[in-house]
Amino acid sequence: MASYEALRVMAEWTLHVLFLPLPKTVESDRSRIICFRCGSVDATRISLINVIKVSLMIVDILMNEDDNYVIAGQDAFEDIKDALRQSIPRSVLSNEYGGEGGSLKEITTYWKEKVGSYKEWFLKDKEFRSNELLRSEYSCTSDEFGIDGSFRTLTLD
Repeated sequence: MASYEALRVMAEWTLHVLFLPLPKTVESDRSRIICFRCGSVDATRISLINVIKVSLMIVDILMNEDDNYVIAGQDAFEDIKDALRQSIPRSVLSNEYGGEGGSLKEITTYWKEKVGSYKEWFLKDKEFRSNELLRSEYSCTSDEFGIDGSFRTLTLD
């Protein structure tokens, strides 16, 4: 599926939030919190392939822009409201979960616009692939080296 098709699918997320990074973190050096609402999906309207593609597009953006995501990782939660309120501060949770972090519609709109702003980057990114025809057919596997590659044997005293 081409990246621009995934952008079209993103428009449907306004009503069907599946993979949604929340805008706030618990502390400035903590992980990004991701909201999963799998039960909100009408599987007859949105294909799993499109959902995965758009989710990975958002991960690409997080890897490019979000130090919290790159360094501290992610904490994900599914739509279990009572458990959420005990483990995630109100300042981080969306309004629909009893928090103060903005509405799911606002957060979804933000990510829809953010993914749209990356359109050229995604189209350009498709060009970067390895050319397997240029890969050497020579294999240097041996007992001395253990595996293919330029690894050296490490001897400890």
